[in-house]
Amino acid sequence: MITELPVNTIPNKAVKSSKKSMDPIPIPENMFKLPTCMAFIGIRGSGKTNATALLLYHYFQKKCFTRVFFITPSWESNTCLHDLPYREEDLYQNPFEARAALNDIIRKVENDARLHKNMKVYQKLFLKFLDHQKNGYNYLDENHEEREYMEEMQTLIANEYIQLTLRLSKDRHSWADDYMAEHVQFPGESRIYDYSQRTIGAEERTNQANRGYPIFFPPYKVQRPVPVLFIDDMANSDIYRAAGQNPLINLALRHRHVGGEGYGLSILYAVQTLRQAGLPRALRMNTMQCALFKTSDQLVIDGMQEEFAALAGKELFQELYQKAIGDEFPNHNFLCVDKNADERHKCFRRNYDQFLILPETNFEDMFEKPDNSNGYSREEIKEKEGDSGEELKEENQLHKRKKRRRTKNL
Repeated sequence: MITELPVNTIPNKAVKSSKKSMDPIPIPENMFKLPTCMAFIGIRGSGKTNATALLLYHYFQKKCFTRVFFITPSWESNTCLHDLPYREEDLYQNPFEARAALNDIIRKVENDARLHKNMKVYQKLFLKFLDHQKNGYNYLDENHEEREYMEEMQTLIANEYIQLTLRLSKDRHSWADDYMAEHVQFPGESRIYDYSQRTIGAEERTNQANRGYPIFFPPYKVQRPVPVLFIDDMANSDIYRAAGQNPLINLALRHRHVGGEGYGLSILYAVQTLRQAGLPRALRMNTMQCALFKTSDQLVIDGMQEEFAALAGKELFQELYQKAIGDEFPNHNFLCVDKNADERHKCFRRNYDQFLILPETNFEDMFEKPDNSNGYSREEIKEKEGDSGEELKEENQLHKRKKRRRTKNL
């Protein structure tokens, strides 16, 4: 038996930073944290692409993902993906240009993050500009750096207006575009301010610009970008080569930091095997969720069990797999494993909507105690003395009996 001996030194706890960080990305109830890396593993026709499409549709409907990228040579045949709000320029179908596609995707993700950050800065400066105009004071004459920044932003904002208008003209666009359209004041509708804080028309706008007056577009609200990349049918291509210069491996290692702190890029892979001609070790190590479909190759099942050995032993994993797959025919069920789950009973699922509870799981721990509950901890009871302590014990036992009855009825 191993004995622990406390030592008066550095405690193992989270380091607090004085820098305010962005809030975590909101996620749908009982779904996976973002950004993430997830692998869908199964033979041809097992349902990998359909399961991926279900996940993508759900996250878009819940207003989580804002943009989706595809690298796949089989786009035309995967019709289940075609109603997703993708942009034509975000679809890459040439398997021989996959590395160039990755670099282009990284550039776009970083540009979206930069726009989001810049717009927050620009909004503060724009409001500051308007406040000074109320007093007839042009502070920008004395703040050349801020003036140059605001003038540089005009090109970026004008271009984004144009791109947004083009996206909204199509039947298929993201909810984030709709959100921006609801909170934007288009230049054509004229909300452009000059020094005297007057709304001006196109002709006067041109005259003022010629005279050197700064004219600024109003800021608009931009959703924090939450992009996702789906890579499908790219087995045996350069994109999965275990080489140090492989951009996909480098991207997977830093996918949470693309665009800066609080942004990131989620990556979904669809492959037929996990190891042989599948994902390189660096990608497997950074994969947080796996969906394993029906297969007769025991090596694939054993390989996945080894990857998630910390969560379940070999026999238990085999039992979980058989329970998840079942005996249906045709069979598109899958065992979903989540290494990033915040609770033990959420690590294994049958498809997305059924948790597979391990034998040693305490069912009482799966239910949150309501705020008005009369359940007390042992420490609370121990602190009480006399008759009041005995009453608390009886009340606590009654509460536990109610919870057990509630569990039996599930």
